[in-house]
Amino acid sequence: MLSAKSQTVAAVVTGKAVAAVSVIHLTGPAAKEILGQIFSRGGSKSSSFEVGEILHGHIIDADRIIDDCLIGCEGDEQFGINCHGNPLIVEDILELLKSKGVQIIEPDELLMLLAQSKDDSDLISAEVEIAAIGTVTIVGAKIIKHQLKMGLRQTGRWWLENLESMDIDDVAAGAEKIIADSAIASLIINGAKAVLTGKPNSGKSTLFNRLCGRQKAIVTDIAGTTRDWLSAKIKLKTITVELFDTAGIEKSLVAANEVDAQSQQRAKELSCDCDIILNVIAPGETSVDRLCGSADKKILFVLNKSDLGKCKAAGSFEDTVSVSAKDGHGIDKLVSAIEVVLGVADYDFKATVCFTERQMKLMAKIAVARSKKEIRQFITELLTG
Repeated sequence: MLSAKSQTVAAVVTGKAVAAVSVIHLTGPAAKEILGQIFSRGGSKSSSFEVGEILHGHIIDADRIIDDCLIGCEGDEQFGINCHGNPLIVEDILELLKSKGVQIIEPDELLMLLAQSKDDSDLISAEVEIAAIGTVTIVGAKIIKHQLKMGLRQTGRWWLENLESMDIDDVAAGAEKIIADSAIASLIINGAKAVLTGKPNSGKSTLFNRLCGRQKAIVTDIAGTTRDWLSAKIKLKTITVELFDTAGIEKSLVAANEVDAQSQQRAKELSCDCDIILNVIAPGETSVDRLCGSADKKILFVLNKSDLGKCKAAGSFEDTVSVSAKDGHGIDKLVSAIEVVLGVADYDFKATVCFTERQMKLMAKIAVARSKKEIRQFITELLTG
């Protein structure tokens, strides 16, 4: 069994896919010594690695530079290696650490070790440390940090202290509120996924380029130019969004040829796996096809090409915004509308939320538990693991 006091370990605490930055958390009694062997600042490997320092330099294997990186000195024996997100670079660094006697573990195992090393030995505080590193926005990091002082940990402890005098239904209602708030908080912490849908030539690709701030999609006057999906990550006011541009939805294209059929199918699949659908409508359209599987999705109807006149279908939907993707008119309103529909515009950033899958599963169990013995068991597990 791993020991927080005797074993030096490392884990990748960011996603395993290609990203701009990856973070490797290194902790244990030999962590500082090992960093002294593999980290170089301006040609010198000497460094004090004082708590709170952020050091810029290179990870070096013998005379070979593996990567330019930042070292965050988070504790006497805890360090964050911030390197480029190329998986090959991350793997090289992990192999170097292994050669120095470091055991490579999974993030969940690291959480348990960090929890064991704390004086108050509660798992939520360890989860806060790891999750705050990987959040995509500063606001998301603040939401996570709040759960340590006044949020989830305090709520769990208060429930334990007052459970005998509480009604089970009140605990369930509280748990359900936390679950609902957590769904919105997750969009701020992890980012949202939005899919542009609509008929061919409705201006989806022009809108995609406008929101991206540069041309990523090919745009022509020929309907059906986009036959595969494109994606880009964009920053709105509060959240980051992974935006997908899809092929135009048209029933006649399904039977046209195999390529168009697959493009239509992929557009439907993306619309079923997103947080919000931006259904783009051109002025000449009088009806809108809802995608299969999109009935339970949040939908914002974007009335595009406002420079050419009003959309005839404008009065048919609740959540609409008029834009001209071509000249940029209404884009700011669209950005605001996206955040309103997703529920993040008026979100209470001091709400009590769960921010890991482990926490969410236990909160779901608390919400349906029908005995105080079960509730106490689940809350204890939530706090201590």
